Amino acid sequence: MNASSFFDQRAVRFLLVGVLNSVFGFIVFSTVVWMGQGTVIALLAGNAAGLVFNFFSTGGLVFRTLALQRLPKFTACYASMLMINYGLLKAFTPVVGSQILAQAILTLPLAALSYAIMTFWVYKAGTGKDLPVRDQSEAASNSR
Repeated sequence: MNASSFFDQRAVRFLLVGVLNSVFGFIVFSTVVWMGQGTVIALLAGNAAGLVFNFFSTGGLVFRTLALQRLPKFTACYASMLMINYGLLKAFTPVVGSQILAQAILTLPLAALSYAIMTFWVYKAGTGKDLPVRDQSEAASNSR
């Protein structure tokens, strides 16, 4: 398997984009906590700041579609993940003694749950009028 075909796999793209999106959200969350705000404000800030960025990075780079009619489902997924995140964070923070450490530990399991929801609900094939996103390798192979 060459590097090009490795990165063409959706799960690999999701992991890489997920790392980018998680780092972005974690930086916003941590910054807000260090500024003295509480958990709810930090989670809302992280999610609000990441929503549009993540919609385009996940939709465009992972699922290869930028269909705006998927934004309501994407937003609903984010709202659900926010509530789940908040509940787990409130339960787990006393166990580890730090909101930031608890969020760091929860990041990967929450990303896995998010991938499942995105795959089987938000970006389920045949559920929208997608605007396909083609990368350079696809464009080059199709023009041959």
